[in-house]
Amino acid sequence: MRDTETPLLFHHQAAFYYWALWQAKRRGSSFDPELLYAGAMFHDMGLTYQHSSADERFEVDGANAARDFLRSRGIAQHDIDTVWTAIALHTTPGIPQHMHPVVALVTVGVEMDVARVKLCEYSDTEREAIVHAHPRSAHFKEDIIQAFYDASSTSRRRRSAT
Repeated sequence: MRDTETPLLFHHQAAFYYWALWQAKRRGSSFDPELLYAGAMFHDMGLTYQHSSADERFEVDGANAARDFLRSRGIAQHDIDTVWTAIALHTTPGIPQHMHPVVALVTVGVEMDVARVKLCEYSDTEREAIVHAHPRSAHFKEDIIQAFYDASSTSRRRRSAT
């Protein structure tokens, strides 16, 4: 992941995993933490040049990258489908919460790390532990928006080249 992504995306995805784990613990969710990790680490992979395409949304590109990675490691198809769905729907509010816990938790992780939803449920010590391990720039929101813009520009250029 560190070789493929910018530090911004890597730290966002790693922090997101820990936020999702904490929510899972609070909810008493039963799930495979390795599938959640795959969902966390690949959810924005479609924003990278290596995994973005000219014809898909970045969510689908990230889901496809995760699918290919998991398939190459012999992961069961139903688990691959769960991770693919979690990543493909991670920006779609209102639906994932009714699905498999991994699908729901990937969306929760995004909401917590980007939108800072539910962070008030955690102590300063808990929040600081994650931010210390996976730092955010002072302008994280602007930086992540720029990453979305840059990926969108790359996709537009690829579409116009075909």
